[in-house]
Amino acid sequence: MAERVPGLLPWLAMGDDPRLLAQVATVLARRGSYLPVIDGPRVHRPDRDAEVIRRSNAIARVRPREILFAALPSATCDLFTDRIPRGRALRIDSVDELEQRHGLPSKRLAWGETNLGLGTLRALRDGRRIVFDDGAACPQEPVASRPGHLVVCETDDEFAQVVAANYAFAIDAGLCLIPAVAEEQAQELLAHVSLIGGGCRM
Repeated sequence: MAERVPGLLPWLAMGDDPRLLAQVATVLARRGSYLPVIDGPRVHRPDRDAEVIRRSNAIARVRPREILFAALPSATCDLFTDRIPRGRALRIDSVDELEQRHGLPSKRLAWGETNLGLGTLRALRDGRRIVFDDGAACPQEPVASRPGHLVVCETDDEFAQVVAANYAFAIDAGLCLIPAVAEEQAQELLAHVSLIGGGCRM
């Protein structure tokens, strides 16, 4: 367990492209604070309105000074027009569009096709901006844990990897990626954990 709960940075990034969100994180994230990152609403679902409401509620709880819509379609961004404070939204299609407002790290970390979370955390720790080159190395060795905390994430969800890297950076933890667990096995593990938790309640 972390020694303290990290504070929230004054920005929230919403998008569906994990690589762009990773780049945004390596520009905005600060050690000891957490950068909220959420995925965009799945507007093709029958409960589209609920998708927007859930994300609007998350924004309201976080109360960011600036909301970044990262490469989301204009029609999706427009769904939030009446739900967030005027003047707080910024639409970007590239991390380069943040340069005037926030500056960009002068050093870069070239990263390949896989292990996105590990690359993101390495770039964050080194104060570098992650850039993508499918021919670049992307080592799978875990990022070492400094205070003894370790965040573990499955490899099959790159969005989750970016969230995990942001969280690990905020609490100065390490990060390890593991193969995806089969759904049936995951349910068995969750049931086992629930039984253990239930047995510990007083």
